[in-house]
Amino acid sequence: LPTQIRMLSTLLQSCKDENNNSVSWFVIYKIPKIKGHSNGLIRSGLAYAYILSGSNLSWTLSEKSINDSSSIPGLTLAPLYGNSSEEKSQDVLHILYNDQPPIGNRSFSKGHTKGVVYARDSGGFWLVHSVPHYPPLPNTTHYSYPKSGLKNGQSYLCLTLPPDQLELVGTQLMYNEPHIFANLTSSDLGALYPLLTKAALGSEVTSPPWYHTQLLTTESQINFQSFAKASKFQKDLYSDWVVTVLNVSLLAETWPNGPGRLNSSCQYPFRVENVDT
Repeated sequence: LPTQIRMLSTLLQSCKDENNNSVSWFVIYKIPKIKGHSNGLIRSGLAYAYILSGSNLSWTLSEKSINDSSSIPGLTLAPLYGNSSEEKSQDVLHILYNDQPPIGNRSFSKGHTKGVVYARDSGGFWLVHSVPHYPPLPNTTHYSYPKSGLKNGQSYLCLTLPPDQLELVGTQLMYNEPHIFANLTSSDLGALYPLLTKAALGSEVTSPPWYHTQLLTTESQINFQSFAKASKFQKDLYSDWVVTVLNVSLLAETWPNGPGRLNSSCQYPFRVENVDT
């Protein structure tokens, strides 16, 4: 564990905890707005619970507002805001993508995907989330959480990755076809992150197969499996692909308001059952 801490401390930017310490990964659940709740943050739609790497893997309800710069996402995304000296550096690469960006119109032609990649020569992080109109544009404002994200529950997953693993995220993004609303590339980092640079500039896959799975290993040697598909995949993500790789049945809570809602799949040997929340 001390070795892992030293390795993480060498990263100029990484996923953070509420004390601004580097962590290998975190998961956040932004709790839905519940009128009349005794907890003021839950009542206002600004409460969140989290699980951190190195913890007992149980949920902790934060006492902070997810709108605060001292929250876990606020601290993680801090280099993007407040005229950060890191962000002014020439050796920074970032990609902010959201099909519902904080400025401009909603994208219906790009992937239904949201996230942030932040890279330096020592590594960085990949933050995947579900929040519309988020995060704010870099260096034009301070960190904040949008009103459009208050009503519903939202989710975050952040991975702290060394350079070789962060580069693999570039391939996943080219399959996902994200709507990029802010990017920064660096000639200094172009050789270290050629795939991330291509993704930041809008490159997409142009030939089959239209899907790609990638094992990503965090700075503390924790493995995550990433699934990415292009618009030409034209199959059900879970029943046609994910369960065949993981060899398990799944409970899936997905966005139900788009076109082509799919029923639960009860095909042998692995089931994919929709969950209403």
